[in-house]
Amino acid sequence: MTNTEIYRKAQWKINQELGGFYIPRLMIDREVLDDCEIYYNIFSHDFFKAFFGEELVQGLETNPNTEELILVPAWQVHLQLMILEKDPLKYLEKFL
Repeated sequence: MTNTEIYRKAQWKINQELGGFYIPRLMIDREVLDDCEIYYNIFSHDFFKAFFGEELVQGLETNPNTEELILVPAWQVHLQLMILEKDPLKYLEKFL
């Protein structure tokens, strides 16, 4: 799948399957998008909140006092993991 296809499918999933509503920060009406335009939109908290939700899950950090994993919204965990990927859109593609 191309980066444009991944992005478009993620938008569709948010608006159709997940019942959410996401308005991109940058509205683009062309058929093919360049990576800068895609990354500008997907690296936003609004996009990740709409795609992964705010359900609390175990985060990547531990409480220094108890050594227990801290509960954080799912979108934060996925955003942190995606940022670490060599190709962030391929991370997102796994959830389509």
